[in-house]
Amino acid sequence: MSAVTLARIGSALTNRICPHIDMSDYPENQTEQDKDQARISRALAASYIAYRTGCDPKTAADAVTDGFDDEGIDAFKFDQMNDHLLIVTSRWTSSGKVKFDKAEIAKFVSGVRKFLNVDLDSFNSKFTARKAEIREALF
Repeated sequence: MSAVTLARIGSALTNRICPHIDMSDYPENQTEQDKDQARISRALAASYIAYRTGCDPKTAADAVTDGFDDEGIDAFKFDQMNDHLLIVTSRWTSSGKVKFDKAEIAKFVSGVRKFLNVDLDSFNSKFTARKAEIREALF
C-alpha cells in the first residue's frame, strides 16, 4: 500500500473515529506517539464495525474492547439486524507493514473461544461491563 493511501486512511480514522475512542485505560507513562498509534489502532477496529454494521462512529467506538487483558479481541458488536456477531482484532502502523505472529493469533483464537463460552474471568472491565450484551448475542 502506498504511503499516500496509508496517510489518507490514517487521516480518515483520526478525523472520523478517534474523537470517540476511549483512551482512559491507556497507561499515562507511555509516549504521545504510542498513545496515538493505539488510538488509531482502536479506531481501525471501530471502523470495521461501522463498515459492517452501518452504525455511526460513536457506536462503533463504543464496541472497542482493546486494552490490557483483552485476550486479543479489540472490538466486538452484535449486529441484531443481520444476526451477526463481529469479533475484531486490529493493529495500525503508519508503515502498513504489520504482521500478526503465531502467538498473537493463538491468543486471539483462545480469546474467541473464551468469549463464545462466556468465560470472561480473564478479560478486562470493558468485557465484563458488556456481559449482558454478550449473553444476548450468544443466546
